Amino acid sequence: MLKTIKITLLKFLNTRHRDTALLAVGFGALAVSGVLSFFLKDGSWFARSGSIATLLGAFVQFRLSTAILAAHSDAAVINGILGVGSTPNISKLTKTLSTYSVILICVAAIIWGYGDLLFPTPPQCACKPG
Repeated sequence: MLKTIKITLLKFLNTRHRDTALLAVGFGALAVSGVLSFFLKDGSWFARSGSIATLLGAFVQFRLSTAILAAHSDAAVINGILGVGSTPNISKLTKTLSTYSVILICVAAIIWGYGDLLFPTPPQCACKPG
């Protein structure tokens, strides 16, 4: 039974499902930290979640770009050998995930830089004791 679970987990991790899960974690981190920052009146966690989401989006985009480049390379080889016009075989899921990863990178980078400004912190007392 443990071997079956291990094989199933490895198959899951080697497919586009992993990219989908990483993008969901990135968008989820932004949403959860946004809600927490709203209720806690502290935007620092929202800004920090932008850095994590940017890294996740960049990782997914790197993986997808590698797959897209391989598809273009295969099409170029076929064109060179057979002399026919071959188009790269890129799935719709790969194109969609690539688009969402770019959106995540852009939005998360803006949140990373300016997210703490959306939730102003209460003024601090500059009083000296005694």
